[in-house]
Amino acid sequence: MTNKHNKKIVIGKLASPFGVNGWLNCYSYTDPQERLFHYSPLFLQHQKKLLSIVISEFKKQGDHWTIRLENCHDRDEARRYVHSLFVVDRSQLPVLKKGEYYWTDLEGLKVFNTQGKYLGEIDYLFGTGSNDVMVVKGEKEYLIPYQKKIIECIDLKTGKIIVDWNT
Repeated sequence: MTNKHNKKIVIGKLASPFGVNGWLNCYSYTDPQERLFHYSPLFLQHQKKLLSIVISEFKKQGDHWTIRLENCHDRDEARRYVHSLFVVDRSQLPVLKKGEYYWTDLEGLKVFNTQGKYLGEIDYLFGTGSNDVMVVKGEKEYLIPYQKKIIECIDLKTGKIIVDWNT
């Protein structure tokens, strides 16, 4: 069994090339978003391989970032990295306070409503700006806001989460 604390955690992704000088559009999943640029070592999961990388420059660009990888100087080179994921060792992540969770800890949890009905498993989460949303897949797909008034209980040991959510 894999030790969860040695696991690689996705903290962002690369999108399309930006301009002709090797820049790429980038989305950060960290909070604050700039934290992505301060991890060392930082890896890129690229074509089923892990590459150790260095981000030489980064700039805010609306709701995302543009970055340049060290030794990436033209659009063709940048295009090779499109859809690659930024990953770090879990041990590099900040220790959370009680009651706080990383998205990766919630993915795969079995979701039940307060009436005991099984809704499905958390497939993934995404941010909306105002709150995070859990995508729960079962017989149906549910988009459940990750809010204190909805989350009744999270139990990582049993792999369950109970939500105040009527179907």
